[in-house]
Amino acid sequence: MPPIPRALLRMFLLCLPFAAWLVPLVWALGSNPLSAPFVARSQAELSASLTRQMSWALQPEHLLRRIDAAVAEGDVLRLETLVQLAQDESVELGDARQRAVAEVRAQHGATDDTTCLQCALDIQACSTLQQMGTCALPFELSPLGDANALRRNAEAWWSNSEVDRLETALATVGLGATGAALLSGGTAAVMAAPVKLGASVARVARRLGTLQPGLISGLRRLVPEGSPLTSPTALRALRGPLAEMGTVVRNTSFADTVVLLRHADSPEDIARLARVAEAQGPATRATFDVLGKGRVFRTSLRLSDKVIGVLLLAWLCGLQLATLAAGWASRAALRPLVRIGVTRLAT
Repeated sequence: MPPIPRALLRMFLLCLPFAAWLVPLVWALGSNPLSAPFVARSQAELSASLTRQMSWALQPEHLLRRIDAAVAEGDVLRLETLVQLAQDESVELGDARQRAVAEVRAQHGATDDTTCLQCALDIQACSTLQQMGTCALPFELSPLGDANALRRNAEAWWSNSEVDRLETALATVGLGATGAALLSGGTAAVMAAPVKLGASVARVARRLGTLQPGLISGLRRLVPEGSPLTSPTALRALRGPLAEMGTVVRNTSFADTVVLLRHADSPEDIARLARVAEAQGPATRATFDVLGKGRVFRTSLRLSDKVIGVLLLAWLCGLQLATLAAGWASRAALRPLVRIGVTRLAT
């Protein structure tokens, strides 16, 4: 067997460290890690990350800037949350800002002159979230709330007016979940409770206009084509997202969830919202109002371990390649100088 040329052997030894990183990189890329580059953070990680971001965002200058933005937009619901946070953090608003806040409240009817009975019978008559939670919540969570929704749509059908099929489906789901809980008890009742909560809060959000068009379309897409929204197949398809809405209610409150549904544009957003609610609890609404939907949902995800591994291998391959290139460039640059030195020494 002829001996291996020394130059070829030296080239092999120089490239061996690079190949040691390149081969695992090629193997890792073959597993298609970018098919699912992001995974959900654990609840502990999510809570810690959001808490850090909230502590920075609640600094007086940032909080006051957000209050000014809510005043300019006329967003009274977000404004109420921010003002409450300012009080909790002992941040002074100043006379001019307090007058601006009072004007926005007055313009949007944030007063308490609506009777509790009117609010209970028609959620649109509630003037504040506190009133909604006190007066409308007991009624809407009871079978009477579902029956009232069915009565309202039956009257619309009788008078040849437009029937809200989604509200009818949600009321039907709510009555069904209540019946299942009462008749079966035990584990079945525990499973039916989040569905009932979700159906009630979705129905109320539908009446108040906080149920986004994208979410409405997404819920309808869950139903097989041609199947009525009130069919058993459709009701089974709606149970998953409604149970996740119920999870949000249990971790926050009924009134807060009605407002939080503004941030859900699809059934997938409902699942993300439920995870954030489990991590943040009663502070969920304040978290969304301060950080915004995009930032909160981005925080709920992280790079998967596969992608992190691929990026690390790619960095090591690049570093090794740069080291090889630097070595070759140095030898190429020094070779003429070495020849000149040898020639001078020889003469």
